[in-house]
Amino acid sequence: MKLIRVYVLMIAFFIMLGSTISIAQVSQKMKGRQSSSGNSFLKTQWWVGIRMGGNFTKAKPTDRFSTFSSSLDPNTNVYDKDYQDFNKAGGHAGIEITYYNQGFSFSFQPSYQRMSFRYTNEYTWADAGTNNSYISKYESIQKLDYFELPISVRYEPFKTKLRPFVQAGVYYAFLNNAYKSTEIKITDKASGGQNEYIESNITVGAKDLFIKSQLGWLAGAGVSYPVGNVRLKLDAIYRRNTNNITCAANRYSNDRLTGAGDILDNMKLRNIAVSLSILIPLRFISKGSFKAE
Repeated sequence: MKLIRVYVLMIAFFIMLGSTISIAQVSQKMKGRQSSSGNSFLKTQWWVGIRMGGNFTKAKPTDRFSTFSSSLDPNTNVYDKDYQDFNKAGGHAGIEITYYNQGFSFSFQPSYQRMSFRYTNEYTWADAGTNNSYISKYESIQKLDYFELPISVRYEPFKTKLRPFVQAGVYYAFLNNAYKSTEIKITDKASGGQNEYIESNITVGAKDLFIKSQLGWLAGAGVSYPVGNVRLKLDAIYRRNTNNITCAANRYSNDRLTGAGDILDNMKLRNIAVSLSILIPLRFISKGSFKAE
């Protein structure tokens, strides 16, 4: 819900941005004033704007945990969760503040980000020598909401109108909220015949199951293109956090999940995000023209 409100605010900003773009395009026609100062405008500049897009997340377990163990082989990994990499879509929206100087840009992009991932698991009880069995299939979806503070350096090797670039940086993120839903489907072959049914469908707030922040690095590439005095930027970024995000002290704290046999592994996150940005030159906004100081 909070992410939806962020998107609404971004759309409102788009409306205000439209009037600014029209003013920018009118001023761009004043070529006589731009001829002597255009180079200075392009060599160094502050840009501000908005960015939004979608992302996909991979959860990478570092230590495995389960509420069950095998009576035949306690060290078996048969109960390990099966993580579905980059399987669930998330979204993000925020602002961008960038300083550009002759091919290099230093950018700050605070944003609100929803990250989602999915895993499945299966537990089987079987009667040796018969076809009797009882199978529990788990499907869990995790949603994490972060306020993210990334800082990156971008390099544009060419001075063409369509400008490709590469970028790298670091980020720090604060956990705002977390939600978890777990569906347990039963296949019962032990009570006569074969019966399939959903035993539980659990949805809970899961913020306490995670630590309050994460730290990581990012790298990516993209292109930008001018529309009037505004620049449109499309980029793809790979994020990789460097710390375990699961709160070990609260791993068993949610009675509904623990009682149902679903607990979290220690894990780190990998994320691929695609974003569209609309940027306005700050000097143009403050002066209303390209006139150099």
